[in-house]
Amino acid sequence: MKRGVIICVLAVALSLGMAPPESAHAYSLGYGRFSPPTGYWATGTLFPSAWVTPAINASNAWTNVMACDFVWSRNQVLGQLNGNYVTNYNNGADGKPGNTVYSYNGTTIIQLRINLNTYYPFATDGRSTAYDVQNTLTHEFGHGLPLNHSTYTAATMFAYTSKGETLKRSLYSDDIYGIQALY
Repeated sequence: MKRGVIICVLAVALSLGMAPPESAHAYSLGYGRFSPPTGYWATGTLFPSAWVTPAINASNAWTNVMACDFVWSRNQVLGQLNGNYVTNYNNGADGKPGNTVYSYNGTTIIQLRINLNTYYPFATDGRSTAYDVQNTLTHEFGHGLPLNHSTYTAATMFAYTSKGETLKRSLYSDDIYGIQALY
């Protein structure tokens, strides 16, 4: 009787799209890791002051994941010392509102630069005519861990964003599974 009830509950859960977490992931791990698991970062000299709080909120989305030892920490001195920057630039119409580049020593990430492409409009209020700073930076901080793109459209690490999107300011379960797998 108990076995029949368990099978029935599992069948209903699966039919409702509630697969067990260990079998339901689409994240992809990138190459390298921070060691120790702390990424200190600084803002570039031209980074707008109105974007600092959304940048901190974006990094905190990853730091606040339970059962994970990784910490993003904004520290101008240590970030500059380590060469880890969140900055902005105009890279023209490359189709990417943001990107992340690394330097490695073996498999250890030693330097990181997250860039917002100011060719595209950015805002902090989710307006429909601009990319959202926090939404974009939450995605780019995920690359900094390093996570690759997810195939889940609701995941922060999904490859595409649109103007006005704010949903990915916070993490989707797939993003959380990804950082927990890394750290």
